[in-house]
Amino acid sequence: MRFQKCLVGAACCLAALVLVPRVNAQDHKGHDHAGHDHAAHGGEGHGGDGQSKMMASWMKNASPGEFHKHLQPLVGKWNTTTKFRLSKEAPWSESTGFSESKWAMGGRYIIENFKSFSVEMPFEGMGITGYDNTKKKYVSSWIDSMSTALMISTGTIDASHKVITFTGTYDDPMTGQKDKPQKATLTILNDNKIVMKMFERGQDGEWYMNLEVVYTRA
Repeated sequence: MRFQKCLVGAACCLAALVLVPRVNAQDHKGHDHAGHDHAAHGGEGHGGDGQSKMMASWMKNASPGEFHKHLQPLVGKWNTTTKFRLSKEAPWSESTGFSESKWAMGGRYIIENFKSFSVEMPFEGMGITGYDNTKKKYVSSWIDSMSTALMISTGTIDASHKVITFTGTYDDPMTGQKDKPQKATLTILNDNKIVMKMFERGQDGEWYMNLEVVYTRA
């Protein structure tokens, strides 16, 4: 419902930006035809300029830019090696898999489809990553076959444009803890290798790595 309201609101704003200038133009034509002095009314007036600025701002924020281009190395098909542990003291579990990432929405988002080949616990996940021009942050969402939750995080990129650090929270199904902090790093080592690491806080309050996925281009 919240999404639908946002979508309707955006559509209304866009319609206003497009239609109002047309109505104003028709209105001016009507006055001209009636013999009114167009110049006496100040031309198009400040309303037209305001609508143009609003449209320009909308289009600027809606267009992919430099920060989207930094995601280009993620696109393609990848062989993956994953290791995971449930706690700081627990042993690592390892598996191999495959991932494919593609651009969507005209270069605005990357959609990743991930599958693990583990016989003991088959795993499937899907992620969406992009850059929000308004927030000026990277944005990411993730769903998978081992949860009913949608994980959302935001991130920033370092000066090298090779490491994106994401932060977010989730509700821990094992402990019941709400809004548990989590962070992840996505490191582009080169065009053919990427490493994603996830961290969470242990009982001692210190961050520890609980997941690592190494992507090697297929």
